[in-house]
Amino acid sequence: MLLRAYFPQVVTTVLAGIFIALGIFSFGKPAFFDRLFLCVLIFTAVVCYQSINILSLLILLIIARSIEELAWLAFYDSYLISVFINTLTIAVLIFLRFDPLSKLGFLIVTLAMCAEIYWMIIDYPAPELYWHVTLLLISFSMRYLSFMRFNIVDRFFPGKSKPTHLDWAIYNTYGFAIIIQSAVLLEYLVRHVLGYSQVLVVYNAYVYLVHGIAVYVVFAIVNEIHRDLLQRLLKA
Repeated sequence: MLLRAYFPQVVTTVLAGIFIALGIFSFGKPAFFDRLFLCVLIFTAVVCYQSINILSLLILLIIARSIEELAWLAFYDSYLISVFINTLTIAVLIFLRFDPLSKLGFLIVTLAMCAEIYWMIIDYPAPELYWHVTLLLISFSMRYLSFMRFNIVDRFFPGKSKPTHLDWAIYNTYGFAIIIQSAVLLEYLVRHVLGYSQVLVVYNAYVYLVHGIAVYVVFAIVNEIHRDLLQRLLKA
């Protein structure tokens, strides 16, 4: 009975450890790693279905990654798409104005919009900023949802939801992601507006930073599974 009760958590921990190792050794292969990361999230959600707190956070992560993948496939270089994404992001930032990073996001998106208008006027071959604005939008949304997860779950499952360390790990991780996306957009403006084309610091480090975030997220999930397993063992 004991083995049956905790077998999913043990299996998840082992496989997540393997994933972290693969993540470290697969730096420089973003496409392979992105698909692997999504598969690990889905598998972990399936085997941890009994823990509503871990499961709800995993569902949020799966939705965020799925939207990101679909957006990458569906979006194309279009002024209308750029206007839509920028407008939606500004609206979300106004709604999330209590977030400490919302002012940074508002500033960066406003600068990006002004740059795109300027590029359109002078007929400049503009970079596709809307993609990084999309990732900024997803990151702010995930920060809000991870912050509100306890209340959302408690509304549907009264008495079963509780705050976890993973909530704050995800919240802070997406805060770091916001800073990265803001730096990427700002560096684009430095290159394509100010003319400093050799400024590629964030651009060159971007893949590794995003890769590192994903590895850390899995590490945080493993830690939360360990805590959940320990609590169950103590209660037993």
